[in-house]
Amino acid sequence: MDGSAAPLETDDNATKPFLGGYRDRIRNTEFHHAVAQTNPRVFSRTKDAQCRETQTKHFKNASTQDVRDGATQMTKVGLYVADKRDKIRYSSKSQRTVDEYLASRLKKIVLLQSCLRRWLAKRRVDKARADAAGKAQLAQNLEDSLTREKETVLHNEHLRKTHPKTKSDFDLVYKTIEDWKKGELAKINEALDGPERKALLCKLHKDEVGLLTAVEAQKIAARDGQDERARDRLLDKLRAPIKFMSCGTVQQRLEMETPDISRAKELVQLYYALLNKKNSKSERLDLLLSVTTTVAAFVCDLTSEISTLIDREVTILTSGMTMTDHVLDGLRLRMANLFLEIIKNPKFNPQVARFLPTLPGNPEALPKRLFCTSCKTYKMERHFEDKHSRSYGATSMCFDCCRLNNIAIARHDMGFYRLMLQNIRNSETALSHEVDPVIHKLSEIDLKLVLETIWQISSAISGRQDLYDLKFVRWDKNRPWSPWNCILLTRQEATVHLRLLNRKIYSEALTTRIEMNHQRARDIFAERLSKPQSAPTICKSRPSGTAIIETPCSI
Repeated sequence: MDGSAAPLETDDNATKPFLGGYRDRIRNTEFHHAVAQTNPRVFSRTKDAQCRETQTKHFKNASTQDVRDGATQMTKVGLYVADKRDKIRYSSKSQRTVDEYLASRLKKIVLLQSCLRRWLAKRRVDKARADAAGKAQLAQNLEDSLTREKETVLHNEHLRKTHPKTKSDFDLVYKTIEDWKKGELAKINEALDGPERKALLCKLHKDEVGLLTAVEAQKIAARDGQDERARDRLLDKLRAPIKFMSCGTVQQRLEMETPDISRAKELVQLYYALLNKKNSKSERLDLLLSVTTTVAAFVCDLTSEISTLIDREVTILTSGMTMTDHVLDGLRLRMANLFLEIIKNPKFNPQVARFLPTLPGNPEALPKRLFCTSCKTYKMERHFEDKHSRSYGATSMCFDCCRLNNIAIARHDMGFYRLMLQNIRNSETALSHEVDPVIHKLSEIDLKLVLETIWQISSAISGRQDLYDLKFVRWDKNRPWSPWNCILLTRQEATVHLRLLNRKIYSEALTTRIEMNHQRARDIFAERLSKPQSAPTICKSRPSGTAIIETPCSI
């Protein structure tokens, strides 16, 4: 080859691998491999490219003869071979026998299996540790919540004792005084006798009188602002929308506002605006115009008097008197009180009829008057508690006399049982929307009877008698709560009981005792629950003009 380039027919679009070449040192010319300068070889595919013959590789055996013979001569009898130049060769470390290779491979397999099993075991241990920590945290959170719940009850009771405001709070105070008196009396009777005992009894009596005097002073202080609070409660009820649960698979709490509620809301807003003393002069005049438009739709003495007061205030304001003058305070207070009477009148506000005991002007709907055997006076029927005796014409004591009798003699407090009954009703409503009507027929007196007479104020499992730590729950979770389907447990035991899937873990003796308590409750309440119920009373009116919703109960 003289170094000249030979012309070749190549395809520019074809790509072939570079296989090298050489370079001429004299001419500095590069010569590539001939394969890289030609078109790639085209392999033709046959129709039977995937047949068995195509996919089978054929082998053949062939013998060959070396060009040079070689042999090894060993020393033997009659033959001497010099071993001066012989060398002993040892195998390298890379050369191993089959047994050594298999042993090494087994060792590596065991190492891999050990690492894998260690990783799996560590993962299981970590998961078990996380689960245990989660369960411990849940148990701690549950215990903390139960402790906080109990502390909240005790704190609220302490506030009721130190700052009583309602009749239930004062009943608790009287009960606390009675418990203190019984404890001191027991200590005196146990330790002393004779003149010393009489002296301590006189001192105890004086201390009790001093405490009762302080309670009466707190009663007088608690009455301040009571009318305003009752008025605000009534107005809140008037403008509150109707709440109910929607039907369907996904139940939602809905609110509905009727035209009567809208009318009541408008009147309540005007009333609170009349009481506001921070309005400017122009805002006050606009408010008086709105009130005039509202009361102008009805013609009566009440609306006429309100219109007269409005005209008088407008005349005073337009004459140049400032809003800070106290001359208008009595006028505005009188106007607000008259407007409140309009709100309480069903002719102007139909919504208030739901919260009145009887509609005015309906003699047939007037309640009957009964004779109180204690105060020797006739009072309306709603002031009496014994509803079963009314149909027989029997007389009984009114609410006020019963309360005075309790304060003077027994000094019982039903506030705790009332709170427990309310908690049971709330929990039943949260568990299911269909609640057994028996729970609404029970009163706090009935719950006290169940707690003290049937369950002896002790847990059915542990026997603990801490009243603030006990709780009523369902015995059968699939049935609604009732006196014959309940169990008294501590708060922690109640939480565990509600999580149980089967009650068979309880002993047979415990189950028998609980069933006996249920049967006893049936026997006690069977007669009361079988009596027909009277029609529900809408409300119970007060002298201050407030209204309280009341649901009658035959128990």
